[in-house]
Amino acid sequence: MAKFYYGGQAVIEGVMMRGRQHMAVAVRAPSGEIVVHQEALDKGLYRSPAMKLPFLRGVLGLWDALGLGMKALMFSANVALEEGDNPADVAEEGLGAAATTLLPLTPLPMPTPTTSKPKGQNAIEGPAAWTTVAIALAVMIGIFFVLPVLAASAFTGLLGLEGSLAHNVTEGAVRLGLFIAYIWAIGRMRDIQRVFGYHGAEHKTINAYEAGVELTPEAVQRFTLLNPRCGTTFLLIVMLLATLVFILIGKLSFVPMVLSRIVLVPVVAAIAYEFIRLMANLYGSPIVRAIMAPGLALQKMTTRPPDLSMLEVGIAALSAVLVADGVTQPAVGAPNVQPAEEAVATLA
Repeated sequence: MAKFYYGGQAVIEGVMMRGRQHMAVAVRAPSGEIVVHQEALDKGLYRSPAMKLPFLRGVLGLWDALGLGMKALMFSANVALEEGDNPADVAEEGLGAAATTLLPLTPLPMPTPTTSKPKGQNAIEGPAAWTTVAIALAVMIGIFFVLPVLAASAFTGLLGLEGSLAHNVTEGAVRLGLFIAYIWAIGRMRDIQRVFGYHGAEHKTINAYEAGVELTPEAVQRFTLLNPRCGTTFLLIVMLLATLVFILIGKLSFVPMVLSRIVLVPVVAAIAYEFIRLMANLYGSPIVRAIMAPGLALQKMTTRPPDLSMLEVGIAALSAVLVADGVTQPAVGAPNVQPAEEAVATLA
């Protein structure tokens, strides 16, 4: 059996982890308790012959991962939402967290985990939740695939550069610049800085598990914030591969060029998926490590050192997945897991 790599993402005040057959999301509630939800992955999808086909498996897997990530994000928003909070404020934080898709190391008291969850009138769910998802996707495509076309067309036209290569290189440079600037800008938001802290907790937890150490906050804290399979690295590769793909296509008239950038997003993402998969399997090579170095460097902008309470949440999420996958047995004192049938409406 091929080596399996556990992965996940940061959410609002929590971490989602994804395993072979299950996912789990652990969130720190306003009371200080940890709420854990776990559910099975789509067996029909992951046992389908299509998931064994290169490139197609990337499109299907990324689409499913997007759905799971968004459900986990909305679940975390509802857990973090206190009575009297403004849902728009939490949705804005969720939009920022979805788009990154992204302290001082002070030990804090470890509260008793629970499955209880606040369910107020302000819960973010249904059409409002998925409208947020649609807005996030539209904004990302508009900023990183449409706006660079407009900027490159204006810039090359101003300089009288008519060649296809000049246009596509300029477009790629604008796209990369916007991507880095965007990460820098949202990283200055206080709420997103906490999401980045949980991003660091996710990485440290996975790195510690793959090293075979006991999953305690103190042990996990010693590991690096960086991981070669991170979504930040994936997005950087998407930005760079997009430039290569568009150079191969050549310069089109304006409207077909804009449409091609939108339509080819899944194609570029599928190529990037296969690239990341290959690099992960060959990561022991110094050459591969050198190739992946820029992506690891960029992760320093989307991760922050987590405190021990954040690491406890990351460990709770991964432990729930490992138990559900049958890899480990439930630990004494571990958070109880909310079964799928008890999930809130946002997970329906």
